[in-house]
Amino acid sequence: AVVTSFSDVTRLKQIELALRVSERRFASAVEFAPIGMALVSLKGRWLMVNQALCRIVGYEREELLELSFQDITHPDDLQSDLEQVRQLIDGSSKLRRRPLHSERRALHGVVSATVVATRAGLPFTLAAALEVRPNHLARRYAAARMTSLMTGPAVAARDSSGRDWG
Repeated sequence: AVVTSFSDVTRLKQIELALRVSERRFASAVEFAPIGMALVSLKGRWLMVNQALCRIVGYEREELLELSFQDITHPDDLQSDLEQVRQLIDGSSKLRRRPLHSERRALHGVVSATVVATRAGLPFTLAAALEVRPNHLARRYAAARMTSLMTGPAVAARDSSGRDWG
């Protein structure tokens, strides 16, 4: 006796095709976004980076994927950044960052990040977007530094013509 069974898989094939199209659309949106975007492991390793992030920090994709976010974080910011990552477990966050360009110069940017959880609700990875607005953020950072310096000893500064800065 021979038993034959037929199943119509048309609907399943349509769903699979729609999923592939959706995944490609999302991957293209991330890859060609005008701001730096990445997926980062909970230990700080880059899992996925887009073109903009590579351009901003001055690394080729392959180079950046060999590093961690700690490797390109300004040393003065590392401890506070690690603490903020710990706090991300509780929700989304925006933080000012000074990532280091491959030439080791500090950049000024804002990172928006959130924890991506597994279906069981356990933290899995971080999704992050970095936006660098050099003039705007550099001015803000300089103003914050100036405020902190003003609480210390007084410093006089003059330009090359002898005029006081102020």
